[in-house]
Amino acid sequence: MRNWRPFWVALTISCCAFGVYAEVSAFLSHETSQGFESVSSKPEFDSAYDQRLSIFKKTRKTKAELSSIEHQRDVVTSVRGKLKLELEKSGFLFKHYKKGVIDSDMGKLPEFKKLLFEKSEKSDLLLDFLKLQGNEKSKKVLLEVLEKFPTKQRALLNPALSNDQIRSLFKKHPVLQHYLHEFPGMADPLYFYNSGLITKEDFKNQLLTNMFHNGPHAGFWKFYSEGTIPGLVGKDPKAKNFFLNTAYEGIKTKSGFIAPKYPGPLSYEGYVHVVFDRLSQGTKGGVGKIFEEIRKFPGQSDVEKMASLIFDNPPGTQEQLSALYDLAEEDTNLNEEERKAIKKLIQDTQSRMNSYISFVAQHFELKIEKNVPVLLIRNKKNEFLIFKSIGQKHTVKDHNSKVQTISDPIKFGDNLSKQVIELLSKEEAKNGYPFLNLE
Repeated sequence: MRNWRPFWVALTISCCAFGVYAEVSAFLSHETSQGFESVSSKPEFDSAYDQRLSIFKKTRKTKAELSSIEHQRDVVTSVRGKLKLELEKSGFLFKHYKKGVIDSDMGKLPEFKKLLFEKSEKSDLLLDFLKLQGNEKSKKVLLEVLEKFPTKQRALLNPALSNDQIRSLFKKHPVLQHYLHEFPGMADPLYFYNSGLITKEDFKNQLLTNMFHNGPHAGFWKFYSEGTIPGLVGKDPKAKNFFLNTAYEGIKTKSGFIAPKYPGPLSYEGYVHVVFDRLSQGTKGGVGKIFEEIRKFPGQSDVEKMASLIFDNPPGTQEQLSALYDLAEEDTNLNEEERKAIKKLIQDTQSRMNSYISFVAQHFELKIEKNVPVLLIRNKKNEFLIFKSIGQKHTVKDHNSKVQTISDPIKFGDNLSKQVIELLSKEEAKNGYPFLNLE
């Protein structure tokens, strides 16, 4: 998207019953608004959402961005056929689910990340909303959404921080952009709701499907919240109150930093979103996607990162699914029909995850040689590919004990990822593609 330039700045939009916009604002000329430049009615808005992933897929520059978009497609299309019909019988609204899912990971694309750390009209509108400030109309909707957090009316971002302070912290600590990547996708529905183009129901349910889709606070996301975020951000005195008075507010650490506690879903559609998002996290799709996202993170070799995705993420995902099941049992936002459907979906997903974990145990092994993690990939009964990385030395040993030294860490990581994904593709051939297997 870096070479892309908006071509509609001089266009006009007429909105019939929804009002008239004399010129396309700076908001719509922002590169993240691509596809919405001529929207002037509710049907056009819906159509623009249907095309959103296809539009942005054409301009991707990296594997991480492409895999993120493919992941969103998986989670959207996971609700289909018999499952879709059964969910809709108990009140499931697919139109809100689809849009909320599409919104949820837009914040992983570079042009959307800018909304969090680069000043613009669109950024200000979004950050004001997240702080429960700005437009009263949209503020009331967010207040209704956050009724589950009654102690002080919690916002999504600390209302005491200015937009410039927030942008500065997001820019200084990219891990915060990743942790809160659900935010940037809220900007477009927010603008169109404030403009009268979409209804309160549409806007509210779109938010409810998107928000907290990485929860609940268990497994990897508990470690991320209580370990990674304090470790990378907690030493910055300007960031100590970043999560204060928000729905994410957790326990204060010894250094005075308020660590986040990631919430769980708030609606029926939100629960379904979380289930399939966790399923993706814990299986092949998540391995490929997350590996590309974290390769540039400092502190660990690619072997360590891949081993964590293979061995830690699946049981961590099961832990999250168990926590989600417990939440559903007690959640007053769900009626009994919805609760029953969610519990069954979670159980089916846990069963699918168990098949995946069994395959991983048979085909992957992690050894520690002189404090160095070594990953063994078993292609056949007694044949292994062995990946090892120490400092600048990266080696691959095949089943004939032939050692290949790869000096380029990018090529080494690409080779590692390729071999892992190829083997996990066999898991899907054996146990079924996760997003079709639950139909």
